[in-house]
Amino acid sequence: MSAVDRRASRPASWDGVDDVPMKTMDEFANRHPGTTGLLRFFEYAHLPEHLRDVSAPIGQLARDLVHTLPDGPELTAGLRKLLEAKDCFVRAAL
Repeated sequence: MSAVDRRASRPASWDGVDDVPMKTMDEFANRHPGTTGLLRFFEYAHLPEHLRDVSAPIGQLARDLVHTLPDGPELTAGLRKLLEAKDCFVRAAL
């Protein structure tokens, strides 16, 4: 399946996700270092298109969660688990 075909089958809520790279870490400058340390692993602009299609929605979800939730051990644990899932999905797309 081509990248274009995959885009056509994505939910409408994903429209534009891979077209907007994650903002710089300045956006999260006031957050706990544990949170910002994990967010860097959710960047996807450097990936080839077929992997970016998989990684971008998860990177956007990570950003949305950091904007929504307070810093703390549960957020950090959740981001670590989301990162582990993202890595599995990206490997599946290789």
